Amino acid sequence: MALSRLVYRFAAVFFTCFTLLLFPGCDSDSGNTVTPPDSFRAVVVGSGTISNDGTDYPYQLLRLEFDGKEPSYAQWFPHPDGKDAPAVMLTDPYGQITWNGDVLPEGADERTPEAVFLDANIYLINGFSALNVFGRYYAGGDIRNEVDDMVAGLRFLAQAPRVMRDRIAVYGGSWGGFESVYASAHAPEGAVPRVGVALYPVSDFQEFMHYLTVDIPLIENEEKRNQYINFFAPFVERINAGTGGDYSRWTRAYLLSRLRTPYLVLHDQWDTLIPYQHSKDLADQSAGMVRGIWFLKGSAADLNALPYGYGHGDLQLKDGGGTQYSMPMYLTLSLAYLLKELALPEQIIINGYDPDALDDFVAYLKTYKDGAEYDMEWAAPRLLDLADARVYLVNMDDPDDVITGAEAVAGAINAAWGTSLTMDTVRGALANGLPPYE
Repeated sequence: MALSRLVYRFAAVFFTCFTLLLFPGCDSDSGNTVTPPDSFRAVVVGSGTISNDGTDYPYQLLRLEFDGKEPSYAQWFPHPDGKDAPAVMLTDPYGQITWNGDVLPEGADERTPEAVFLDANIYLINGFSALNVFGRYYAGGDIRNEVDDMVAGLRFLAQAPRVMRDRIAVYGGSWGGFESVYASAHAPEGAVPRVGVALYPVSDFQEFMHYLTVDIPLIENEEKRNQYINFFAPFVERINAGTGGDYSRWTRAYLLSRLRTPYLVLHDQWDTLIPYQHSKDLADQSAGMVRGIWFLKGSAADLNALPYGYGHGDLQLKDGGGTQYSMPMYLTLSLAYLLKELALPEQIIINGYDPDALDDFVAYLKTYKDGAEYDMEWAAPRLLDLADARVYLVNMDDPDDVITGAEAVAGAINAAWGTSLTMDTVRGALANGLPPYE
């Protein structure tokens, strides 16, 4: 497909729902059932087509069943041309659906097939298939159910036609980040993800319960303390129901003992929902299996000083004047990592960015590197992902402004460090780390 058309389609529909990561109409039953030998069943309970810029994207609404467990539900977008393709599984813990018979609370927002398409679009235009798996948090259950739901999604990808089994990825944020890493750790043979992304995930439930039941109650302000306790009460219930107080299969050590998928995690140091150390320790203890992107603040989070609702931190969502970027760097960088690892060797990769967000992110790297308090070299490989020779970046403020990733990264580094890198030299420079270069 021509680059110009890919860019147009990318700009027309993108991650309009990315803030869902920060805070927590269908055809009739087709009767189509796939039954592989291991008793797994994928039942197509509905189907349809979404048209965008002249391309028709068929989808299927699935009920996934295996091993006598509660059924799981997913929406599947196969490659629109019916080709063999990589596949991305998106974890969707809170999405509320009715096409499976669920009755939603009054006033609840339904997660329609069209809304799911918005999140899948970036992968579809890059030539991948996409599977959105619903964790259905609103339906009750516990953390075992949520892992089962996501493993069911991977079981589907293990037997779905036209899926490149060696090119499967998982992407999720917050509670969906926990679902992402734990699903990958329990992936069935034939669908072990090649790459995964988990934004600010829970990685150790014993530590998380300590945070919820010991640290949170120490908040000095009674109103704030009660707000946190009430917010986390359903999570405490789900964790207790899923573990029974036995965390042997829910610790970071157990997770890492099973994880075969290289992961990128991302965390803000002042996250007040899931402590920063969940991701930092996961990366530090993984022997290189897990890499990180860190939004540092220079100190640990202070629950007494930070307001209730600070959530997953600022994540550099806004510029210095308080204007929200059209696309924050946590999205651009996490997508760059996933798309690079999943794309075919000669494939053009389309990603989005905000030039100001990129410039400010690189300036932040320089500030902290100059301060000598933190090792910032984790950032060089992530900028290298963005500077890959296959990558084209669409300015989300001006869709007609398209630039190679290498040129954009070279410009941002030059602006911050006063270097003279070009799109031809930036990759070699970053292979040696961040500037200054002797």
